[in-house]
Amino acid sequence: MNNLRKIFQTENLDRIPDHFWNDNKKICYYPSSGYDFRHIFYWDFYCEKQNIEFPEIFIHSDFTCLDWNPYPKEHMGISRFFYEKLEKEGKQLPHPLLYNGYILDVFGNGNSVVIKNWTEIFLKNDVFYPNRDLFYFADQIKERTHKVFAIQCQLINIERDVYSLTNGDTIKSLSGRMHKVINPKDRQNHNKMRVADEEGKESNYDFNSFIYPTAKQFIILLFTMENSNFFFDVLLENKIKIDFLTHINDGGASMGGSKTKMDFIYLYSETLGLSNMIIDYKLKEKQRNFSKWEHHYYFNPKVKREPFIRKRAELNIEDWNESKVFFPDSTGIYIKGKWDTGHHNWNYSDFDELPVNMNEAHENQMRIRKNGYYVDEYYHYKRQ
Repeated sequence: MNNLRKIFQTENLDRIPDHFWNDNKKICYYPSSGYDFRHIFYWDFYCEKQNIEFPEIFIHSDFTCLDWNPYPKEHMGISRFFYEKLEKEGKQLPHPLLYNGYILDVFGNGNSVVIKNWTEIFLKNDVFYPNRDLFYFADQIKERTHKVFAIQCQLINIERDVYSLTNGDTIKSLSGRMHKVINPKDRQNHNKMRVADEEGKESNYDFNSFIYPTAKQFIILLFTMENSNFFFDVLLENKIKIDFLTHINDGGASMGGSKTKMDFIYLYSETLGLSNMIIDYKLKEKQRNFSKWEHHYYFNPKVKREPFIRKRAELNIEDWNESKVFFPDSTGIYIKGKWDTGHHNWNYSDFDELPVNMNEAHENQMRIRKNGYYVDEYYHYKRQ
């Protein structure tokens, strides 16, 4: 049982469709997610390939991701007048992760993830506590830190969701206005569609501006809290089940704020109910770190729990099948108005296709390149 809805206060929950809270919904968890949404496209590809259910809830935890903005304000599709007005009034500028209609990323063959709407929701219990023993930035609590945001999104496939429309179909825009489809496929502008508004006025619109009944609908629950704090005091405490795990680019003990990596996740693989994992090291390498987590100290004064944790690893490597997968590097993050950003040249088939220059790159201790991107080499583990 996922118990997700029970951990939140009722305020703003009515803004989230009830079906997202069903106990049988598949959940994906990505700690230290930052602005990385590549895994959503991968899980879409994988679930279609395996004919299994796509996760409709993506839990992202990251303490600082809303404290900085990698997107230049002129590329957010907002008029300069609006920005200048906010700046004069001393108000906070909108953030792309909290901005209706923003395109979080694009992949080849017309796949995109677009924010439909977002709202802040609130935990019933105040368990926010960045432990100084585990976290360098424990004192840096800012305006958007220690919050939870529910970000409703759609994953659009241009062939399935856009080009399948016919002349005369009605479609709703992200702003809520109804339009009639005139031509869903503008051959000169492949990302545009011709529509007429309620007054009959015709215009060309970006196809990402509409809500498609056939698009995959999902929600990102973004917890801006320290990873260990979230894992022990929210995830485990409430017995939330996780089907898919994305554990890559963990900056712990290196470039990130945590003093240690989150390898203790794997000690709880059975408790969490993990069935599929993407990680950036082989499990055999991860296993070497398990012993130091079998007896460790984690203290939160807001939670009545024994701080000395004794836990034997639940993960048995023999129970998992390993395969290599390949992602385009995360620096291709999409910025609205910049045609050379995003992952337009990376098709779904590239995820499990061995790059032709991989062996040569390894021999020369160089990074792999494909389709104009550096390639990140990960491991997909599937429970047998």
